[in-house]
Amino acid sequence: VPSKAAAKIVSVFPQGGQLIVTDRRCQLSNDSMTMTWRNIEGTFPAYDQVAKGAIKSAKNSCRVKPEDFIGAVKRASAIRSSNGKDEGTFVNCLIDFKAGEIEILARNSEGEEGSDTSPCDGNGEVGIGVNGIFVIAAAESLECSPIEIAYGDKMDPIIFRAVGDDSNIRSVMPRIFK
Repeated sequence: VPSKAAAKIVSVFPQGGQLIVTDRRCQLSNDSMTMTWRNIEGTFPAYDQVAKGAIKSAKNSCRVKPEDFIGAVKRASAIRSSNGKDEGTFVNCLIDFKAGEIEILARNSEGEEGSDTSPCDGNGEVGIGVNGIFVIAAAESLECSPIEIAYGDKMDPIIFRAVGDDSNIRSVMPRIFK
């Protein structure tokens, strides 16, 4: 069982339930709800080694107050499309690192945009397309202040960590910003 699913199971089903396991999925249900997740088999890279390698290859880093940065990502992605189909944080975001600030640009499915900025102490300039939901999750999960954001080129991962702490890191992979 994937660790994320296991943690959710414990919180959602404290009394347990009926479990069905097949080659492709698992399903846990009780009288009021059902939870289903996919089983994924394969050889996966050692996450800690990949993330530490990304930190070493990052050309730039900056420090931000998480409440400022997370707030800016949420505000930038708060736009709704005129047809009402888009809701919540947009997957399609550009994190644009500039001298003294980070600009966050979000674009919805109709091409409408929202943006906001967050102060930072960095000076490396590059724009990296990312999944906005993953950025918020990475920054919120650190529960420290300030957080350090390490980054390289537009196709390198963005690393979030507690300042100077390589034991507690989050990595967000880049994507093409359309």
